[in-house]
Amino acid sequence: MIATLLAPAVALLLSAPPALLLNAPPAPLLIAPPAPLLNAPPAPTQKLRPNKKSIAATSAFLDQSEFFGFSGVVLIAVGDKVLLHEGYGFADAGAGIPNGPETVFEIASITKPITAAAVLSLVEDELIDLDDSIADLLPGVDREYADIQVEHLLAHTSGVGAGNDGGRGEDLAQAVSGYLGTRSQRKAGKVFDYWNGGYALLAGIVESKVEGSYVDYCRSRLFERAGLESTGFTGDEERWEPERQAVGYAGGVPVRLASGHAYDDVYDYRYRGMGGVVTTAEELWRLTRAITEGDLLEDRLQRKMLDPGKGQYGLGWFVDRTRRKTLRYSHNGDVRGFHSALRIFPESDTTIVVLANVGEIRIASFVENVEALAFGARPENAVAPDVYETKASSYGKLAGRYEGSGYALDVEAVEGGVELHPLDCRTLFLLHPGGPPAESAQSALESAKRVVEGIANGDEKPLGRLVGPGIPEAWPSNVVSELYPARSKDLGARTGVEPRAASMGLEGVAECAWAIVHEKGEVTVKVTFDAGSVTKLELDAPGASAKRRFACITKRRKGRETRAFIGHSWTFGNPLRLRFDPSSGKVRRLVLHRENEADVVLERAD
Repeated sequence: MIATLLAPAVALLLSAPPALLLNAPPAPLLIAPPAPLLNAPPAPTQKLRPNKKSIAATSAFLDQSEFFGFSGVVLIAVGDKVLLHEGYGFADAGAGIPNGPETVFEIASITKPITAAAVLSLVEDELIDLDDSIADLLPGVDREYADIQVEHLLAHTSGVGAGNDGGRGEDLAQAVSGYLGTRSQRKAGKVFDYWNGGYALLAGIVESKVEGSYVDYCRSRLFERAGLESTGFTGDEERWEPERQAVGYAGGVPVRLASGHAYDDVYDYRYRGMGGVVTTAEELWRLTRAITEGDLLEDRLQRKMLDPGKGQYGLGWFVDRTRRKTLRYSHNGDVRGFHSALRIFPESDTTIVVLANVGEIRIASFVENVEALAFGARPENAVAPDVYETKASSYGKLAGRYEGSGYALDVEAVEGGVELHPLDCRTLFLLHPGGPPAESAQSALESAKRVVEGIANGDEKPLGRLVGPGIPEAWPSNVVSELYPARSKDLGARTGVEPRAASMGLEGVAECAWAIVHEKGEVTVKVTFDAGSVTKLELDAPGASAKRRFACITKRRKGRETRAFIGHSWTFGNPLRLRFDPSSGKVRRLVLHRENEADVVLERAD
């Protein structure tokens, strides 16, 4: 959607201290949803519903967020009526494919309520009981864990700590040993401790009791009965056309398509049961309505699932009361590149679904704002600056190339403000919300630049010097002489190499995205470094965009009007501001300003 005239801003986003770039771990990380907002009395005091006015305010907030980088799909429904169902930003930023109602996302830990429903269906079919010991259902469970029951895994009260994450692979016994064999447990049933591994073991319990896999059982027992056609799992690449799949971005770097595996190109016990479902916002809404309203489970089990226990968690769901004292069932999902939030308010029959494919979005605070606005309240967290509806032509005289102090960028006029497009590494870092990152980040991006320029120029030596151990000796030559020419043969003459994004993780792992630009398109090259060596290079990586948007803010002082442009970040708290000089007539320079930092001045070059 295009940014329109919005309600006044509340405040700038308060956020974490700067890190390198995006401090994402080298492998996808599932994060436990936040604790519920508060312990409220059991009886509701009001039953509000979204209305036309509150949905308009919510829509304005989402448009405002989109301008500054929110990318995803949001659905709000009351009963069977959808009040808002819109896509924001891009499913594929490089290809310019927008998100829309048909876009599919990986929903990470929102898979847990689905796994819980699958396990409870086994209870309904009298294949297991909630009080069964896992020692009777899983292979190789040591005696010290025999007091853990199925219900304890569902409720995150097994007593096994969140640090027990060593399970993986397709062998169930080996996965059980990996999850249970690393640390002693507390007494089962006493303490809530959100543990991803427990849901992998629940997937194993499903597979021990049915013919076929956990994936097959979820499809037949849940998805098909709910009438879903666009819901599946990572690895189901053929189920959705690439254009329908959101690309997950972390630090601006394309991580994977929605159907791509989060771990090691396989959907095994490292992720099975705890994450991995791929779906649309609408089908997630329909599925969870079917689960929570008893269409897929008999009433006693549906009630048991939504009965809050320790940690205000039922069986697969957080169950709490809001600041409005209304009942809420909820779950979040976070995995590198994808974030999701699901909120159900049974007393008003309202559902909110937020699916995002940019790593910078803080999904918990973001959905709290959506929830508050949908019910007619003020946002509970700070929001991005205002964006006012102005035509791109209003800023046409600002467009052009600016250079100076070793930086170079293009300015493009857009509706509501301007976009800055960095043309080199230093400028990419200059525009980064946190300012210039650590030296290791800059070094990685410069190394990636040399590799990509070598590929573009037919020189295999830069890549050959940096390849990691275990990579075939002929690989650099194959990339340069075969793979890149095949990928670029219909794109016309090459016009340059430009940076797109960079993300620094832990332990020396870095990911960089560069574009080899041609007359008729570009080839995006994603380079992964580990301890200074290239361990992965993708020529067909989904595209990325290095552009950053700035909203126009007009001020009037002593009868004189001045215009400034302000940026916004979801993760850093020192926004970059722009000023074009002179304020009237022909623009000659661009001034970039951050609080407590020296201004950077670029001169007009065109």
